[in-house]
Amino acid sequence: MLRLLLIVFVAGAGWVGFAHLHTRRAAAADGPVMQARGPNVVGGAQISLDGYAPGRPLVVNIWASWCAACIAEANDIRSFAATHPGALLSINTEDAADDGAAAAARWHWPQPSISDPSGAIAWPFHSTPPGLPTTVFLNANHRVVGRVTGEIFSAQLESGWQKAGGG
Repeated sequence: MLRLLLIVFVAGAGWVGFAHLHTRRAAAADGPVMQARGPNVVGGAQISLDGYAPGRPLVVNIWASWCAACIAEANDIRSFAATHPGALLSINTEDAADDGAAAAARWHWPQPSISDPSGAIAWPFHSTPPGLPTTVFLNANHRVVGRVTGEIFSAQLESGWQKAGGG
């Protein structure tokens, strides 16, 4: 009897978890319009999400120069940005601007990257719990349609980009 109760409890917990995940995914595209604004780590010019990609889908990658997974994904991020000009905006978070600029130059990243030393700009883009790197896929209305926390690979970038409406 105890085994049966344990199985029912575990199965029920899994069902509740699935329903919660499904609800969060369904509501995500109806969520708030994402916004970000700040100085580019290279040169300091102001960048805003809505000014960079008005009315277009966008991939937002949140990273730091000290983050091992961010370093590991840097080549895939560079390749995606090079083959999809204007489709990627980065946010360098919880990092000194000089360290972010040096990393972006070392990785030969073509996309702009907003400097966010306090983490306040990146915070609304994170999942719960937050982690680095985080890559967020926004539709043309700049609402979240997908998110990957942790190292991302080229196939995931392409898949998320397609889901966001990029082509």
